[in-house]
Amino acid sequence: MDEWILTRLEEIKKRFAEIENLMTKQEVVSNPERDEKAI
Repeated sequence: MDEWILTRLEEIKKRFAEIENLMTKQEVVSNPERDEKAI
């Protein structure tokens, strides 16, 4: 595999991780009821 492809894959993985974090944060924000039950 080319070095370029590997670095590209790493960048994509980081992007997906960031998007996943944003999605989970939005879920928590849009579900205040669930948070109240958890407390």
